[in-house]
Amino acid sequence: MTYDARIALAMSLRDERLILSRFEWETLAKGAQEEWCRRADHVERLLKAHGYMLVQVGDPKRKPVYKGSTVIVSNQLAHEPGTDRRVRFDGDKWSIVTADKKTGETTIEQSFTIAEAITVAGMILAGSPEPAQRAGVGRLLAAMIEIYRLNADGMTE
Repeated sequence: MTYDARIALAMSLRDERLILSRFEWETLAKGAQEEWCRRADHVERLLKAHGYMLVQVGDPKRKPVYKGSTVIVSNQLAHEPGTDRRVRFDGDKWSIVTADKKTGETTIEQSFTIAEAITVAGMILAGSPEPAQRAGVGRLLAAMIEIYRLNADGMTE
């Protein structure tokens, strides 16, 4: 496995394990990077044992342009049958919006980046009282789960 493939696999393993954390790779201590690279080496050996190998198929700096709908999930509100709540990608942030089914009019309830949502989740796990003051924190975390579940982070950048 080439050095670049090793790093790409290590970053992918870390992304999968820690939920979309690739933006921190360069800030990791060399020892921490090496630990992920050793895991990548292990996965490579496992792949080879099954007759597979990693092959680079494109330029990692050039991401494909997403051309589909920017809405990843839409649910009818339980208390308002004429309104949907949607999660969509708005260019540089994710938005939770309500949409009137008759008029098509949408209202943004909140917008956030994945990094912001991960920070809020970490604050909750750490017992910080601050997230409880934020309106719609439950919807923010539910939207983040959908983004992760549908691997929609690939729509960004």
